[in-house]
Amino acid sequence: MHTRLVADAIRWVHEDWITRNVADVVCMFALQVDELIQSLSSAKDILPPSYNFYDLSTIYLCFYMG
Repeated sequence: MHTRLVADAIRWVHEDWITRNVADVVCMFALQVDELIQSLSSAKDILPPSYNFYDLSTIYLCFYMG
């Protein structure tokens, strides 16, 4: 009985930890997407009309990922 309670407690702590950390990752990803959208929007205002969204996103990703 004691072993079962300990195993259940460990499982609950592990699942709770996973839930909190996955939520943190999702929040961070959402903030990064928002920052990307803002960067692309501001670049659209300062670059000539010949640039399109694909060009901007490729430049952004190459610069920040490379």
